Amino acid sequence: MATESTRSSGNVFADLDLPNADVLKSKSGQAIDIKVAIRDLGLSQQEAAERMGISAEQLASLARSGFAIFAEQDLRTWLARLKD
Repeated sequence: MATESTRSSGNVFADLDLPNADVLKSKSGQAIDIKVAIRDLGLSQQEAAERMGISAEQLASLARSGFAIFAEQDLRTWLARLKD
């Protein structure tokens, strides 16, 4: 049985025809960068949340792929705080 495939545009959110696809792609990239920074720094979730200036609950939401509910600028700020 043959299956059809469609080449990706490079933005899965656009491929799914979601509104604000470019913003969602940017936010997802920043969320991934935050997760990688936390891992590379060897921080616990509580330590990372404190360093980012957010609650552990907010970080838990972000970790569960809840990036879409946060403002793009907030994600940038949190990532910068991790790297400081």
